[in-house]
Order: sequence, then structure tokens, then C-alpha cells
Amino acid sequence: TISYDSRPAESGNTGWSVFAAASTAAPTYGNERYVGVLDTASTLTVERFHNTDGRDGAGNLSASGLSPGWRHVDLVLDGSGAKLYVDQQLVDVTTQGPALSEVLGESGILQLGKANWGSGEYFTGQLDNLTIYPEALSSVQLGLPAPDSVTITGADDAVELWQNERIELAATVLPDGAEGTVTWSSADEAVATVKNGTVTGHAPGSTSIIATADADPSISTEIPVTVRAISDESIAQRDSDALAIE
Repeated sequence: TISYDSRPAESGNTGWSVFAAASTAAPTYGNERYVGVLDTASTLTVERFHNTDGRDGAGNLSASGLSPGWRHVDLVLDGSGAKLYVDQQLVDVTTQGPALSEVLGESGILQLGKANWGSGEYFTGQLDNLTIYPEALSSVQLGLPAPDSVTITGADDAVELWQNERIELAATVLPDGAEGTVTWSSADEAVATVKNGTVTGHAPGSTSIIATADADPSISTEIPVTVRAISDESIAQRDSDALAIE
């Protein structure tokens, strides 16, 4: 976890506040190997690369529309996952990308206010209170409110769908200000699966779709799901119901 306060210059800032790499060698496009934070007056971009013959930005993070002035930044790196917080608000998250140990190898370098690109691409502004923690801190450890409940919306008290049909669900974590991300899961993936809140029916039967708060895995909720078999009669009934609604 890398935490710091910054006040980027409002103009003329190319902006690398923190830069960690395998060595001091200048990177080449498509073969980058570093984690760097571009911190400008209105945007934050985290580049996390371990590239060979191509640029893979799946592990990158960003935030835009930021207000000029002082801000607090927390970058949490946890294996392939990463989260970016600004002023104790989660602004971006990814579950893909190279682990920090993979980027740095057995040794590495850490630079504040400059990168290895060109002549350095120096940060212009003020940096303060830099702290590097040897672990991936939770949102609660970073000062966000602890979650106390999760609710699922997009359906009533239960979900009914046909085989191969899909339905979109959403999850809300309370209280306001708590980290809002959840992990979705199905109690029986043979019956139905879920990915990012999208439920897909597979086989006739019943299961439950569960949303678990990332900030506290003990906080979760679930909704029952019933998948109905598709037959000639059911298709006819479904088409009839659709016509009746129209």
C-alpha cells in the first residue's frame, strides 16, 4: 500500500509522483516493466506493466475530473488486484495485472517525483506524508466506514429465469462512504452462474446468488434463484406472455 498527499501544479506538470521499476534503465514502448503514478491537477493514472512485445493495460487504474489542490492518494496492490482511492473514496479497481513482485523481481528501484522515461518526466508540485506499508490495507484500515449491510436490487425477493436467460443484478453496500465493491458468487454454478452481477441460468433447479462486501467478507446477502427448463411448451408460453405484455 502506497499512501501520500499531493498538490500537483495546475499547469506544466508531466506528473510522476511515485515510480517503482526493476532498474533505472529507460523503458521502451511495449516492453515496460514498472508501476508508476501520473498525478496531475485533474487526473490520476496508475500504470502497472510487465510487458513483452506489446502493451497490456489491464492492470492500470485511473481517475479523472479531480479538483485542483491537495488530495490524499492510496494505492493498494494485492497480487494481480489493485485499488485506487482518492480522499478516502474508491475511484477505480482491477483484478488483473502483474504482481508487484513480478514487476520488481529480486530487486528494484523506487523514485519519488520522477520516472525513467525521457529525461525523467518530473512531477511539478508538492508531495507530503509518503508512507509505504508492507501489506495490502483494507478500506477500513485506510479510514473508510466499515460496511454493515449489503442489498441486492434488480429483482424482487427472488429471481426466476429460463435456461440460457440472463438478468442483471446490482449490489449496494451501506453505510454511505463504505467501499461499494462486492464479490458475486453462486451456491450452485451448475444451475446458475453470476459475473459482475449478471446472472445466467444453465440447468433447471434452484440456487442462491450471493453478494459479499469486499471490505468485510462477513457482510453478505443472497437472493434465491430458480431456473426453469426450456421445452416446446415453455417457449410457447413465454412467447404468449410476451405478446400479452405488448
